[in-house]
Amino acid sequence: MFTLGELKATRINETVGICADKPAFLALTNESVQRLMVRGSWWNTVAKLSVCVRCQGVTWPREVDTVLAVNICGRQTPVSDYWWEYLPMNGADYRCAQTRCGNLVVQHDGEVPVQAQLRCGAERYIRAFPAFQADVGKTVTLFGIDSNGQEVFTKRADGTWLPGVVLVLAVPFVGTPMQFRKVTRVLKEATMGVVRLYAYDAVNDVMEDMAIYAPSVRTPSFLHSTITRCLRGSCNGLTSVTALVRMRFTPVEIDDDLVQIDDLSAIKFAMLSIRAEDAGSTDEALRLWSRAIHELNVQLRSKLPEDSIPISIEPFGTASPRSVGVGCIV
Repeated sequence: MFTLGELKATRINETVGICADKPAFLALTNESVQRLMVRGSWWNTVAKLSVCVRCQGVTWPREVDTVLAVNICGRQTPVSDYWWEYLPMNGADYRCAQTRCGNLVVQHDGEVPVQAQLRCGAERYIRAFPAFQADVGKTVTLFGIDSNGQEVFTKRADGTWLPGVVLVLAVPFVGTPMQFRKVTRVLKEATMGVVRLYAYDAVNDVMEDMAIYAPSVRTPSFLHSTITRCLRGSCNGLTSVTALVRMRFTPVEIDDDLVQIDDLSAIKFAMLSIRAEDAGSTDEALRLWSRAIHELNVQLRSKLPEDSIPISIEPFGTASPRSVGVGCIV
């Protein structure tokens, strides 16, 4: 992969007709990369990672946009969205076939603003810790439900009552004046370093990990999944999973930031396509866009040749003999 600084050092700015130091060039770069990333699983936009399971759930890193496949204990595990429980003859039948093998399903629940939500029934003060002195005075705004089950409202400096509570970062920390039952949304200013959130248990004088926000994050959002396991017993022992994921678009801001599309030609054609689109030349824009996709497909074939890709064929789908206990050893 290359950085924004390396991209600026090429002659791509001459091709698209925008000076590399102009804000318009940065905006065009980010728009081109974002639009390319949603059109396929390109080289360096798909990654393998390992994550920990907490309370039968996984909060995926900020960089994860879509979970493509999951492997638990050396076995491929079905991945489903939140619609599958409401549809007949699908992953729900596989999950609920109470077999001795123990079926696993990774169910996506949507996105959450913190990596570790407050436990059900818990009431906690929220504390925010800045990493650098330079971030003192920046703000983090928390939205959620208070200890009375009501939406959190606070009175602002101008006398108006608005949802949420604004925390002005201070050293060593700043805390909420009220207890939370649930955090539903977070807004954060750009910072020099990470900002850490902790849930403070005032009764036991204990702080619980809640979230770590990267400096560039403004509206934290993390994909959350629940791992269900139909066993005649508990889900104890399940601590980590390996997954193949598609990365989420992250805009570049400074020269050291990595450009997520690792193909200069594709980015160049995407930039020219957007410029043609803005000028009203639809046919030319589509032609250039096809060339950008072609460049990425050529790169993908060279990095992942078809003759080395394993193929799995499941003629029975989820209704496999194993799903009803055939072939299991107890």
